[in-house]
Amino acid sequence: MAREPGHYSNFADFALEGLGMGPGQCLVVGSPLFEVFELQKNGWDVTYVDVRKPPVLRFNFIQGDASEVVLPKDFDCVSSTCVLCHVGLGRYGDPILEGADARMMKNIHGALKKGGLAAICVGTVAAIEQTVEVGKAWRVWNLDGARALVKDFKILREKVYSIGTGAWKNGKISKPLNDDYLCFLLKK
Repeated sequence: MAREPGHYSNFADFALEGLGMGPGQCLVVGSPLFEVFELQKNGWDVTYVDVRKPPVLRFNFIQGDASEVVLPKDFDCVSSTCVLCHVGLGRYGDPILEGADARMMKNIHGALKKGGLAAICVGTVAAIEQTVEVGKAWRVWNLDGARALVKDFKILREKVYSIGTGAWKNGKISKPLNDDYLCFLLKK
């Protein structure tokens, strides 16, 4: 539950920066719990959705798969760190579902109010022909496939984190990536 150095901390920073300060209603989909607590410290009233029940409940909680559960409406913002790469693969006890990543994004879109923001860490993006699933572990997208997931949103910012260097890459993303993590700041 505590923040530890590493890429998840960097993704949480992306979400905290992009979503800014509350007040308002924030939906957090499967992110590490420290991200939930830090969003609360920033003034957000958090509702957390995950297939696993967290060890503590200091927030509203909905247990369920983000690609299938009926989510409340009219959230001001959504944050989700590295869930799209796992949803629907059964890794965390969720059901194995074809197209769960696209369904999750549709669910997030439906949960946001018009003009709402979403900070989404898609997961690994690489220079590959098409999306691949690595067993029950995770999905890897190409850049076009990742962007297609968020086609119903306006992309405000794309940011890439390099696992190899442990740092954010600067500049516009136009060339193939090499097993990097892609984050989007989106607007409905």
